[in-house]
Amino acid sequence: MGADQAQHLLDAVVEVACRTEIPPDLAATDSWTELCAASSDITAWCNDLYSLARERANAEPTNYVTVLRHALTCTEHAAIEQVRTHITRRLQDLDNAGHAFLAEAHRREPGAHLEYLHRVVRIICDMPGTHLGWMLASGRYQ
Repeated sequence: MGADQAQHLLDAVVEVACRTEIPPDLAATDSWTELCAASSDITAWCNDLYSLARERANAEPTNYVTVLRHALTCTEHAAIEQVRTHITRRLQDLDNAGHAFLAEAHRREPGAHLEYLHRVVRIICDMPGTHLGWMLASGRYQ
């Protein structure tokens, strides 16, 4: 999923789940785009790690581990470690983007009541872990 797709998807989730809208000028910022992209990447890559056995058995070529293994001509274990490294890096990106977005919001609207934006950022940052928890609890790939 591209950054634009991730941003549009999370914009829709925010509007429905939080019953609020990100102001258009803030939704156009690099920090918002990065926040959405990092959350989406982490969610997708954790899913790819968790679903690897099933997708390998079904010869699905789009799993990130499989793509890296072929692109780097490395072992599956080495590709898994690369994906884990990418997830760790993106977790830091996610945290940084959340802080940058909130700082930008406060700079643009000093003194405004922006608690709702803090809630939105927290939800977006929690989405990868919530999705992983759902996968573990649902038994989807068992």
